[in-house]
Amino acid sequence: MAAEAAVRTTGGPRADARGKERRDEGRDPRSWWSGRPGLIVRFLLALAVAIGIAVALANGYVWWMSNGVGDGVTLDADTTPRIVAIRIAVLTPLPLLVCSWFALGWSRVNRWLHRWRWALGGFVVAFCTALSLSGSSLNGWHWHLQSGSMLNMTVLGYPRLSRNDEFGINTAFAASQQYNGYGATNDLLGGADPTDMFIVKDAPMFGVGEIFRPFHWGYLLMGTNHGLGFYWSARLVVLFLVGYEFFRLLTRRVEENGEVTERRGLAVLGTSLIAFSTLVQYWFAVNNIVEILVAVFGSIVCFDRYLSANKPTMRNSWARFGWALLIAECAGMFLWSLYPAWMVPAGYILVALIIWQLAAHWGDVHMRTADWLFLVLAVAIFVALTLLTIKGSAAAIHDELNTSYPGQRAETGGFAVSPTTLLGSAGAQFLTARFVGVPEAGHIPAFVPLGFLVAVANMFGNRRGHRTDPLMVILIFECALFAEYMIVGMPVGLAKATMLSQCLTPRVCLGFELANVILLIRGIAMRQWGASATTSVIVSAVLAAYGAHFSERFTSEQAVTLEGGAVYVVPVILFVEYFVLAMLCMYRGAVWSDFEARMRDAHERMVSSRRRERIVWRGNRVCHALCTGGVAFVTLVTIVTGMLVNPVQRGTSALHDDQVLLASQAADSKEPGLFVALGDRSSTSSMLANLLAANGLHVLNSTQVTPHWNLWKRIDPEGRHEDGYNRYAYVNIVTAAEVSDDTRFQLPYVDLLIVRMTPAELHDLGVTYATSDSDLSGIRADGWGYKKISEDGAFDLYRIVPVDELPQ
Repeated sequence: MAAEAAVRTTGGPRADARGKERRDEGRDPRSWWSGRPGLIVRFLLALAVAIGIAVALANGYVWWMSNGVGDGVTLDADTTPRIVAIRIAVLTPLPLLVCSWFALGWSRVNRWLHRWRWALGGFVVAFCTALSLSGSSLNGWHWHLQSGSMLNMTVLGYPRLSRNDEFGINTAFAASQQYNGYGATNDLLGGADPTDMFIVKDAPMFGVGEIFRPFHWGYLLMGTNHGLGFYWSARLVVLFLVGYEFFRLLTRRVEENGEVTERRGLAVLGTSLIAFSTLVQYWFAVNNIVEILVAVFGSIVCFDRYLSANKPTMRNSWARFGWALLIAECAGMFLWSLYPAWMVPAGYILVALIIWQLAAHWGDVHMRTADWLFLVLAVAIFVALTLLTIKGSAAAIHDELNTSYPGQRAETGGFAVSPTTLLGSAGAQFLTARFVGVPEAGHIPAFVPLGFLVAVANMFGNRRGHRTDPLMVILIFECALFAEYMIVGMPVGLAKATMLSQCLTPRVCLGFELANVILLIRGIAMRQWGASATTSVIVSAVLAAYGAHFSERFTSEQAVTLEGGAVYVVPVILFVEYFVLAMLCMYRGAVWSDFEARMRDAHERMVSSRRRERIVWRGNRVCHALCTGGVAFVTLVTIVTGMLVNPVQRGTSALHDDQVLLASQAADSKEPGLFVALGDRSSTSSMLANLLAANGLHVLNSTQVTPHWNLWKRIDPEGRHEDGYNRYAYVNIVTAAEVSDDTRFQLPYVDLLIVRMTPAELHDLGVTYATSDSDLSGIRADGWGYKKISEDGAFDLYRIVPVDELPQ
């Protein structure tokens, strides 16, 4: 077909792929070496060209950073030899892929990539883990602490300062676990209230619940430095590969002659739109969005394998048991992601996919007695592991469910998302070049309304007997539900009944855009009708102009002004993307798997003197090539723009090399004590407290995921301010000589709590050391004050001592 070669199998979807590839290449399988020397030479030439391009890009990156191109931020890129070598290695694969298409052939390269996809994914994970490469914005600490280079050990990109919940909380908490022996609770965080580390999102621990969090296993086996590299790389690779398997299943259809075809190119496009979307990349290491998507895609793929294993043999029963265990793993991964704002919309999509699979296999599923016994055993294992996990974290789960925020959240939607956002989400691809990225601007480029239009057209245009696709019908209904909730809103009762009351309105975009991507990819793959080249070009141009217009309006709504060449380049790229996808939705050559043969027959029958027929034939050839290359173009644009979101960072030195951390560790080694980070800004208080804990120090005011009840009962015995601290919150402590009860607690934001305390009150809580970016020497209360013991760097370290030990 035009979008990609339709892969045909004659023995069902699992026919021998290796033998098929050899037949497709037109060579005798026994003559393995036949033609290999020429291929090797061409590959080496492609590799040489790709490395040259990578070297040019690496030099361009250094120039880009030092000249502040784009948003005017000037930074000195790390040019140490090791970082430069890694930079070239990281930049080589994409140019090598493009060069290989030209040197070795489109089909040959793509078949090879498909065949070795899991091995290549394993190599990427091993490479990133060995070199400790991650996407963490750890160097953001250098900005917050005003020390060091923000591009130190940075291979590509720059730290996203707005991702402080990633590097300031999740990564810092994970690093603190190394000093805690990866225990189930961590007494480094929260003083007298050890923190439950399973409920703390993305914190590794030794416990039953970690069975459902496989991406933490790198921390448990290798520690923070290499574990962080495994965590980032494995999640991206698994999401891409599992998404690819899901979209292969989504595009599979049975032709009239009984052959089963799948559209691998569309599968790559679909998983790229999701895995490299700005929504996933901006929130990559926060709130478990990757785990939610992996669980949804993986469970459906395993469910299809489970339902397809119908032969009445014991071997198939064991295979079904294995698939059932994998489904249970996905279910646990989804359940323990513990972020309802994304779980609910993703759950709607999951229900639609389950119904689709049941409808597809209805009447063909045959269960033996052994199958039922294995199914019961798999469910029993899942339930037992879940109950053990709940038992170990029962108190923390209870506290989190009963917090003022987010436990008692009751949203009704409406007015937080504009129609332009839903229609122009593709514009989010081009918000990634900004230094201070806004995570809320992250979206999946769903290219609305193309998926909706092709799904509706299929209902009326496909042949009789193929008009109703239950998956498309359900997803269209869910899209309408999501849009109504986000734009108009719902009554409280209806919002609770649909469980959307648990979702911040912008978070529902995940469900809406994910559904639209599925509609788009499946709609193209299932289409059995088609328009002529002329009609397709005209209609596609109109739709492309419409989509590019709304995408450009989306960027302006996000307070982004395109400057320089971007004013012209970005709209053109958006227009081309919409145009190509619209052509795939309409042009008949994009769905005919035998299009090449049809065109050859038409050419042979064509009368050379008839100019109109020659024009039509050439137009079809051009449209065919446009659709084929268009899939690659949209995929590459999505991957490149998505990779611009997070940096490629080597190591975790930014967690440990600041002067205030070294001074604090030195003081604690002489006389262990409890630390507090003072300041009225999150960057100087709660976040710095998390960083102290990441270096093995006990801190009082780390970010609390569940309330530190022992602490709050000592500060507020009567519970007058319980609504203020009964929440997920940054806890910033401000010190003063006098504090009244009325001014002790302040809640400027829903997740920021400011607490005012005197040095005497801090001493009563067991605090020994305090860090601050302001002078505390003059603050004294009830016989206690602050003695400066280190003043190197932007932050000073103090010890709380009796007044008579202070200089007069």
